[in-house]
Amino acid sequence: MSKEIELKLRLAPSQARRFQLHPALSESTPQKFRLFNTYYDTPELDLRKRGIALRLRRKGWAIWLMTVKGGDSGAG
Repeated sequence: MSKEIELKLRLAPSQARRFQLHPALSESTPQKFRLFNTYYDTPELDLRKRGIALRLRRKGWAIWLMTVKGGDSGAG
């Protein structure tokens, strides 16, 4: 089973340019995508109550990705 690690950063506008110039990013080219997200749950909001998010995302016009995030590993 694969493991995904996601890193999210929040920068002040004054820090954004400095971050973009960091050597670790010098080999990459920024990419922009239009994302369309649809979240699903039961009428009783069972997923939300368990801290789970079920999302279907369309990236651009052709790529679809479904993700399930959150939840307690001990939940029934």
